[in-house]
Amino acid sequence: MKLFRTQFQKEMALAKERAKKIEKSLNEHESMESMYEMANDMDPDVRASVARNDSLPVELSYLLFKDSEPAVRANLAWNKGTPKEILTELARDKDEVVRWAVCDNESSPIDALLYLLNSEKEEEHLKKRIERNPVYLQYLSDKEFDCVNDYRDEIANEVDILNSLNP
Repeated sequence: MKLFRTQFQKEMALAKERAKKIEKSLNEHESMESMYEMANDMDPDVRASVARNDSLPVELSYLLFKDSEPAVRANLAWNKGTPKEILTELARDKDEVVRWAVCDNESSPIDALLYLLNSEKEEEHLKKRIERNPVYLQYLSDKEFDCVNDYRDEIANEVDILNSLNP
């Protein structure tokens, strides 16, 4: 164990160690064992950066989903690789920042976005974020296309009826 001359030296050493862990946690090529160790770290910033890793194994997503720290869950909600069922659950999180991250994630399932959009407790700024999400925009586009097709089918049926009346 290293001896430190001053409290400052000790704090600097701890800060460097923490920075190394955080940098390591963001490495997409980190081993599963190492990721698991960091996902269980005492430091919530280390766990949060693990949750943000694009190569996060699914098993660790489920572990971090239950973390007590909102920053960890928010980073998981921002991660595009997070399983859709977790994103759906995170849309119901008690912390607004977590729900905000679900709104911004381009991989969020439409049911999670619609839940947030229709939730009475959500504020207008979250609803505006949902309205910019590409998943929601695609949903609206598909819905509009379906309406146009339904209308076209109705007209075609009416034309068929008129044609059958006037042989």
